[in-house]
Amino acid sequence: MTGKLEVGVCDSNPGYAKALISFINDEEELGMNALLIGSIDELDGLSEKPDVIITDDQTSLAISETGCYMLGNIPCLVIGDEEDGRYVTTKFQDARTICRKAASLAVPEKSFSENKAVGISGVTAVYSPFGRSGKTELAKKLARDGGPSVLYIGMEDISIKPLPADILYLIKSESPKLREQLLNSISVEDGINMIRLSEIYLDLRMLTIEDLSFFTEAALGLGMYSSLVFDIGSAALADMSLLSLFDVIYMPVPDGEEYRLKTENFRRILTAVGMGDIFEKVRITRGCGRSGEDGYL
Repeated sequence: MTGKLEVGVCDSNPGYAKALISFINDEEELGMNALLIGSIDELDGLSEKPDVIITDDQTSLAISETGCYMLGNIPCLVIGDEEDGRYVTTKFQDARTICRKAASLAVPEKSFSENKAVGISGVTAVYSPFGRSGKTELAKKLARDGGPSVLYIGMEDISIKPLPADILYLIKSESPKLREQLLNSISVEDGINMIRLSEIYLDLRMLTIEDLSFFTEAALGLGMYSSLVFDIGSAALADMSLLSLFDVIYMPVPDGEEYRLKTENFRRILTAVGMGDIFEKVRITRGCGRSGEDGYL
């Protein structure tokens, strides 16, 4: 075993299959290892079965209750003539997009049940009003533990590298081109599928609830990710009510009486301005994932 996601490729065009396999095995950041399967029948002779199969042969496939194509207990990404949600993709497109879709099927139907065991809900935020709290470390841990069906969204105060400016423009204009740009902008870093929305918090502060809702629907609408983890900088929100969009809000808080009192005051302020319901979603942690018995200090 390689420790990577094992991908079987079976295609009626041997040249295409070999090219896709070569791409997958050359791109270390994908975290995949691909092998050629001449025909679906060859699977019976393999001692180690792949985690997911990419194929244009549907003859032996069954369809699960959720619509996923299955060969026994192995999920399959079908190569078809037209794009059709999460389970059918087209051949002639960016190979990274095909790989991400295949990876999202390797943990079939875990997203909203099993992922909650590691802190992942449908749309999760990691936010803290305190600096140096371990916020980004926790957000990346949640995304990594959730697997390939989780997308990390960076909304840090300052990005670690220059980013294309058109993502925010497409969000603000509610452009139908947003999904295509998302597919081109998502990268894999340290085993995490991620995208960052801006270089600096001043741009992020232009986002409204409607904007963030539009982005969230577009990201989930890709059909590749069933859970989103937002890493939100303390200066990135002009309107605290944006936190109401999230199912769960992890708030890392440094140890010490001073921070306990500040947290209580933060709760009091939210309640005073009519946002007390937001704090009901908050799970306070001490650093990267270390929480009290009930998730609160």
